[in-house]
Amino acid sequence: MTRFPYLGLAFAALLAACGGGGGDDDDGTGDGGPPTQAEMVAQGGFRSPTFAAMSPDGETAYFAALTDEAEPHAAIFSMPAQGGDLTAMTSDARLELVAGLGITDDGSTLVVGEGLPRAEFDQEGQSSLYTLSTSGGDLLPLAAEGVASVSGLVVLGDLVYLTGTTDDGDQALFTLPIGGGAAHVVLAGAPLVEPNGLDVDEQGVAWVMHNDPSRALGAVLLSIEPDGTVSEVVSGLGLADDCHRFKGGNIAVIPRTTDDGVELLTKDLVTGDETTIATDMKLPAGVGGAREAARIVVTDNEKNAIYLVH
Repeated sequence: MTRFPYLGLAFAALLAACGGGGGDDDDGTGDGGPPTQAEMVAQGGFRSPTFAAMSPDGETAYFAALTDEAEPHAAIFSMPAQGGDLTAMTSDARLELVAGLGITDDGSTLVVGEGLPRAEFDQEGQSSLYTLSTSGGDLLPLAAEGVASVSGLVVLGDLVYLTGTTDDGDQALFTLPIGGGAAHVVLAGAPLVEPNGLDVDEQGVAWVMHNDPSRALGAVLLSIEPDGTVSEVVSGLGLADDCHRFKGGNIAVIPRTTDDGVELLTKDLVTGDETTIATDMKLPAGVGGAREAARIVVTDNEKNAIYLVH
C-alpha cells in the first residue's frame, strides 16, 4: 500500500507520481510535447492531500484529503483544475486511509480505494472499494472479492485495475469489473514487493510504479502484460510511488525528490529522452491526468497544495 498513512498526520516516506504529458498551449489542452511547468492552483481549506484524479476534459480536479477542522475527517474534494472554489464531495467515517482514486471514462463516477486491510474493518458498510458520483452523494461500496487491501487504482473502460494484497497477503495486480464482483489476479507475488500507483494502456498493459527496499537506486516503473509477463521499463527513480501515462502517450512525468528538491522528470518511454522541470513542491503525493487534455494534477502533502502541470 502507499506509504502515506495520512490519517496519522505523519508520513513515513515520499510519494511521487509519474504521468505522460504534453501540450504547448497556455491552457494545457494541446497535444504537443512534454509539459513545461507546474503551477500551484490551490492551497489550504484541506489538509494532507493524497491521491488525485481529473475529469476526462481536464476541467475538474478531484483529490483525497483531510478536512481542515479541529477534528479532521477523510474527504474527497473537487475543484476547477485551474483554481477556484473547493467542494467537499463527501466526508464519510468509513473512509480511513484512501489508497487510490480513479474516474470512469465518461467522467461520471469516481472509484475510491481503501488502504486499510479488510481484516481491520470495524464499521458496518466498510469496503475495500467505493464508488462516488462526480455530482456528489453517498459513497457506495463496490464488491471486490479476493482483494484484502488497495494501494493504487485506475479505471479504463469496464475494468478497474488495482494494486494491493490478496487474501493470502501477497502483493498483486488485479482487474475487477466496474460493477464489482470477483477480482482477477493478473500477477501475485514475486517480483512484486511494494507495487503502488499505476496506469493502463489500450492494450491492457499495466504500468506500475514499484518499490523494492533492496534496490539501492529506488523505485522502478514496470510494465505488466495481461498474461502477467513483467518488464522493467525505467529504473533508478529514487522515491516514486504512483504512475500515470498522460493521455495514454509515451511520455512519463515523475515528480521525484532529489538532493536539490523536487523536480518533474519527463521521460520518453520509446526514445529514452529525458528532461527535468524545477518545482517548489515539498512532498508530492498523488497525480491525476486528463484523458482528453494535456494536463495533470499533483497534490503536495506537506504544503497542503494542489498543482496543475501542463
